[in-house]
Amino acid sequence: MYQPLKEWQAFEQQAFFRVWKLPALYLIKSPGRTQRLDVLAILWQDNLVLIDTKEGLFDDSAPTAADPLVTRFRQQAFTQSRKLLETARKAWDKGVQFCTDAEGNQPLPPVKQLFLIGLQGVAARQVEAEGIERTHLVQPFGRDFYHEEQVLDESSAAVQVFDLGWFIELSQTLNTFPDWLSFLQYHRALIYAEPVVDFRDSQQVLEYWIAQGVPFALAIRQQNQLRQQGLALHQDELLARCEREPTQVFESVVREAQVWHHIVNYYAQFVESVWLKQGQSERHIRLHGVLAGESLVSRAHLSLIIRNLLEQQLQHQDMPPAQLRSYQFPLRHYCLLLYGNAGPTSRAELAPKLGTIIDQIQAKPSPVMMSEVVVVGLYIENRDILNADIAYRQLPPQIMRMVPQPPGAPSIVIGEKTS
Repeated sequence: MYQPLKEWQAFEQQAFFRVWKLPALYLIKSPGRTQRLDVLAILWQDNLVLIDTKEGLFDDSAPTAADPLVTRFRQQAFTQSRKLLETARKAWDKGVQFCTDAEGNQPLPPVKQLFLIGLQGVAARQVEAEGIERTHLVQPFGRDFYHEEQVLDESSAAVQVFDLGWFIELSQTLNTFPDWLSFLQYHRALIYAEPVVDFRDSQQVLEYWIAQGVPFALAIRQQNQLRQQGLALHQDELLARCEREPTQVFESVVREAQVWHHIVNYYAQFVESVWLKQGQSERHIRLHGVLAGESLVSRAHLSLIIRNLLEQQLQHQDMPPAQLRSYQFPLRHYCLLLYGNAGPTSRAELAPKLGTIIDQIQAKPSPVMMSEVVVVGLYIENRDILNADIAYRQLPPQIMRMVPQPPGAPSIVIGEKTS
């Protein structure tokens, strides 16, 4: 039986943004006085996403999306969400600080972008042969909805409304912050576009976003720059096709990015289950953020390099570490390597030396600038990632040290600034 809010709560527990959910959100009204906002708050860097959810359950009939009952619910739910979310927006406009505790002692860093999201889940009763079942009633929320007089308010930031079930599917596909926020920004701009751009529903906005090449744009610029600098000898196959067939290429990108997703999730599990409990969260969430900050296109690029290394390993070929730049962060340099089963290339031998690899990269003259270096050591068996170790350093030169880990945890080397 479909119950929208229960489905959303289950999704939240495993969503890509779960590590960055805030425990609570308050407005600091004055010293020692705060106002709680009953919303889901997600903070990524200087972006704050506020989500309010509403549920409509129709027991007496099985209406369509155009039914007056559903229309009335949609309007009432939107009015309630906007009232709550606009409280946050107006305070943000006035420079009021957000915090995560009732006393106002834990303020958030400055927020540069604020996204206001209203989710509406509607379930209608449908009588089946086996009994009564609730079915998901998808709501379109197209251009016509936003241009109703009671919805569009050009004097304020738009409250973006989505069908709850559709938004879950969106967030499972665009499961990186760069892509998720890019789509939300694109969707918001389309609401106010002049001349007016027609769209029947949120799905068509997503199709526009892909067809116009938005998810590929930064990667294309980055690759062109790398080729001009002599750091990329060949054009990326996926990027070469994206102008001709963006939808098919995007589907390929989503599939190829899975290897990097596994690495990000591997670290997320330790952040949640071990390091948060041990009070070691800050530096590990920061490192997790480095991995999670890659877009889908950048993750697909990294994943393909890892697959190539694995194929060489399976063919017993020599495997020098792969050196490449991030498609999302032009000054981020990656070094990817696979551990062997024994000897000098084993995890036991190489994992403690990942920081030394950064030293070597940093000491080698480079024709182009780099601001950070990430070394990833992977142990793969039967094509499954069993261990992933990370060495990370922000440049210029910093002191490297190994962070003590709980038993079974991945090794992490973190560069820290000297005082």
